[in-house]
Amino acid sequence: MAFEEEWAAAKQSAAASPGGSSDDLVVTQDDLGAVGHEAFLVHGQLRGKTDIAGTGATARAAAECSARNLAMGSELSVTLSTWDSQVGGGRPPT
Repeated sequence: MAFEEEWAAAKQSAAASPGGSSDDLVVTQDDLGAVGHEAFLVHGQLRGKTDIAGTGATARAAAECSARNLAMGSELSVTLSTWDSQVGGGRPPT
């Protein structure tokens, strides 16, 4: 079954259920604002708990692996750099 057929069947099923209608879903500005606010709070918590400074456990593990000539050390460094740039740590990826 193609996506369009499945989508049409799902909409028809939803419209047939009690309280359903044939209208598409509607999202209000207030709904979007609430979701955005929660996302902002989660991002703030995430930033506060990450290894952004590069001195946390991940950075120490990367340094230790690199010091022992393990390729995993440089891969951990790349992962940390990418993570920091996506979370907003300010460090550019290497």
